[in-house]
Amino acid sequence: MSDLLGRSREGDLTEADRLRLDELMRDYRIGLLRKAQAMKVAVARGLRPPLG
Repeated sequence: MSDLLGRSREGDLTEADRLRLDELMRDYRIGLLRKAQAMKVAVARGLRPPLG
């Protein structure tokens, strides 16, 4: 992913590379969302203190 991001900044991606980067970014965003949801549940259950 970091290689594709770097090449994207340089404007050096093929169409296949761009599609792969889009796919990886989507998966990354989904992972961040799931992590946030899990943290919310953990806080609600008293397993973790609130972040703020």
